[in-house]
Amino acid sequence: MEHLLIYLICFVAGMLGITIQVLAKLNSLQKKAKAGNAPAITLSSYLNDDKIAILLGIVFLVACIFILGDQGVRTYQGLYENWSRCIFLFVGYGGSDLAVRVFGRASEKINSVIDRKTDIADGKIPNQ
Repeated sequence: MEHLLIYLICFVAGMLGITIQVLAKLNSLQKKAKAGNAPAITLSSYLNDDKIAILLGIVFLVACIFILGDQGVRTYQGLYENWSRCIFLFVGYGGSDLAVRVFGRASEKINSVIDRKTDIADGKIPNQ
């Protein structure tokens, strides 16, 4: 039962890391959209665009809990309990960030709007 509590704490810490990453990415995309005079992006549209990448981040977190968590609980009982929250916060953030960078679509949408506006301004394509 004690190990289950550690796994739950690790999962919650990892989900907090994923939440921090999602909010940081959303903030970055909103700034990029504003600077490029592109339509604003909302939390719901971001979650819809990058849902696969975010789910992959959650799967990565769960895999790390089962792989690293079991070994950590058995080997480093005292040390692991003290540092598990911090470790899994970074595991959640890093896994989600990596998945969004590789599989994310929201940034591509904003970049395509900015590229189109730049091409129109440069006269490469006619304004429609």
